[in-house]
Amino acid sequence: MTFSLKLLAACAALASVAACHAQPVATGRDGPLVLERTIPLTGARGRIDHLAVDLQHRRLFVAELGNGSVEAIDVAHGVSLGRVTGLKEPQGLAYLLAREGNPSG
Repeated sequence: MTFSLKLLAACAALASVAACHAQPVATGRDGPLVLERTIPLTGARGRIDHLAVDLQHRRLFVAELGNGSVEAIDVAHGVSLGRVTGLKEPQGLAYLLAREGNPSG
């Protein structure tokens, strides 16, 4: 094993140990996270990648790497708002809210 691979493995092991000993973050709620709902991604096949969120409008954007699309989800109602298709391996998503009266941001 080369030095760089050994270093990478050591860093991964150290990060895993550190994560196991991390202190919980105060969230204002008692107890661990709780599943509130599942929202099916009916058209998604294969792997999904990154997510982006629009908190103001309660939308979630999901990069569906496996089928070359990005799906917009209405989190408040638990439904798909639509899908952008024909993308080549969509990954790393970001959502930028345009300022009112200035669609370019």
